[in-house]
Parts: sequence; structure tokens; C-alpha cells
Amino acid sequence: LGAANNHRLRFGLMWANHDWREIFPALPDREQEVIYPGVVSERTWDTITALCVERYFSHPSYWRPDGRPYFSIYDIGRLLDSAGDVAQVRRWLDRFRDRAVAAGLGGLHLNAISFEARRAAARLGMTEADLYQRLGLDSVGSYVWVHHFKPDFPSTPYAEVCRRMKDEWRASAVAAGLPTHPNVTQGWDSSPRTSQSAEYANRGYPWLGIYADNTPEEFRRALLDAREYLLSLPAEHRVLTINAWNEWTEGSYLEPDEQWGMAYLEAVRAVFGGG
Repeated sequence: LGAANNHRLRFGLMWANHDWREIFPALPDREQEVIYPGVVSERTWDTITALCVERYFSHPSYWRPDGRPYFSIYDIGRLLDSAGDVAQVRRWLDRFRDRAVAAGLGGLHLNAISFEARRAAARLGMTEADLYQRLGLDSVGSYVWVHHFKPDFPSTPYAEVCRRMKDEWRASAVAAGLPTHPNVTQGWDSSPRTSQSAEYANRGYPWLGIYADNTPEEFRRALLDAREYLLSLPAEHRVLTINAWNEWTEGSYLEPDEQWGMAYLEAVRAVFGGG
């Protein structure tokens, strides 16, 4: 935020309110210790939201997709565990909105990640769309393809996952009943998070299969599919997320590496650069 050229890039926040577990490295014979829990107290919620409003939302480069600051919640289920029930979560969110209004920001654009919200809705015995409506959310997002399609072990071709995700984008939008932001994932390989001296077996996260052959060219094709889908939506809802800038230990990153150089970033520019 101290960079002289930060006006060139808009930014928004997602709250990663899942449990932080010890997986550096994950060991096959040891339970993953919770380092920091995703459940928070009401006092902590108020501290978090006050900090967001005061430090970030008022920044000239903060992203306001509909004139209101954007804020995404990764795990609605953990927020439900924190507050106790849907009605209390709604009160917490409304208080967050009121804080933004009082700061002259016009309210909030509240987003949730569909994978965790879908699981929370099933636990409560309601539809995904009903949960979003009761919480007063504004949009839904997708974080990573592996939430929707875990690879077979040891691998699934990247192109196959991409074909399946094209249908998932539309299905997710119908299920949500809200503006839904699709995702393109650059790759998946969470093996760096596991002990490199242990046999790599199908033990569940992070011992998963990988997306194979996720070359820059295949990634570019995925971006082209996403662009085609986005162009079918109203202009104000054309939002795409990409996983990820630097998830090195999950094999999903745009940053340059020794094998491909700048090719993944160049693929983004070729599809969405506009010039």
C-alpha cells in the first residue's frame, strides 16, 4: 500500500477464515495440528471489520464493483460456527455494513465462496440460494477448481477438468441465484505440502492427485473459455478469479518460474489485456 504506483491496480480482500493447520510438511502418521482456529468471537469479528473499513476500504484503489467495497468470506460454515446460527450471522454482517455506511462508503458488496457455503447450507437443511438470501449476500465466488473436481489419483489431465468446469460455471450460477464469479485455476499439485521422504499415497488433502499437463497453452484455452462465458453475462457481472498468484505449494501460480518464464502471465494478457 505504500507503493507510489498503487493506483494502477485495484485490490479487494478475502477473509481466509478456515482453520490453519500444520501441513509444512504434512506427515502420514501425524494428525494435522490446528495452529489457529477459524472460529472467532464476536469481539474479534468487530475488530476485523473495523480494521477493514478504516485501513483498506477507504483506499482510492480499493475495488468497488458496484460502488461499494468488496469483501469475500471464504468459509461461511466457520462463520456460522462462530456466530451460532444464521440469524446471528446476519446481524454480524449487517453491523459490518452499517460500519461501512457510517464511514461514507455506501455499504458493502459481500461475497461468499460457493464450496464452503454449499456445505454449510446442506448441514442446515436448506438450499444454497436460501442461505445466501437469508444472509443478504451480493455475489458468490469460486476459489479453486479442486473444490469442484478433485483429480483422480495420481492425476487427471488439466484439459479434462477445464471441460467439466465449463458446465460447472453455469450450474453454480443457477444454484446460487446470485451473480456468480467463475474461476480459472492455473494448476493443482499439493504434494509440496507433504513430507518429501514419505511415500506419496492417496490420503486426502494435501495427499491428493494433481492436474497434469497444465501448460501455458492449456491455461490460455481455459481463459478463452472463461471469457466466452463472461461475455454471456451482463457487463456488471463479468468478474473472473484466477487461482493463483503464488500458491507454490499447491502448484497453482502465475508468477514466473524457471520452466515457463512469464508464459502464464502472458496468457492472461493475451486473453484479457485488451491490446
